[in-house]
Order: sequence, then structure tokens, then C-alpha cells
Amino acid sequence: EQMYPGYEIDRESEIIKVFDLACNNIGLNTNLHYTGGGSDTNIVNSKGIQAIDMSVGMQMVHSTLEQIRISDMIKATELLVEIIKVVSTL
Repeated sequence: EQMYPGYEIDRESEIIKVFDLACNNIGLNTNLHYTGGGSDTNIVNSKGIQAIDMSVGMQMVHSTLEQIRISDMIKATELLVEIIKVVSTL
């Protein structure tokens, strides 16, 4: 039984270009790769809205020891703000 519909985003798509530019603007390297899990992103893409998952530095995910550094949360917030800035110029 399939719990999550799969999806694949072309590396030349607008969403990847925006993400890559935003990462570069704040000094982050883009590391694109496929995963085998499921998330809300699978559902969003199945409705025809392109979306990607963005790792924010969490450790020991989905366990009682799940954690994230405050510095990683700050960097993720900076990236989100930069994505908004990039999109606002399109």
C-alpha cells in the first residue's frame, strides 16, 4: 500500500533555481538529493503545486532525542527570508 505519492522535481525547475539562488545569497551550498520517505511535500506535489523538502539541521529525527541547534534554526530562518526576497523579484 502506497502511503505517499512519489514526486520528482527537475533540477532545472524554477523552484530549484530559486532555492539555489537563495542558498548562494546567504553562503549556503545547495545539496540536492532524493529521499525515500514521505512528508507533506508529497501531498502538495500530488496536487500539482511544486514543493521541495528543506533540511534544517535536525538531529535524531523522529525520536525522543530529536533536537536542533539554535544556530541551525537561525540559519533556516535566514534562508526562508532570502527565498521570499528572491521570489519577490521574479
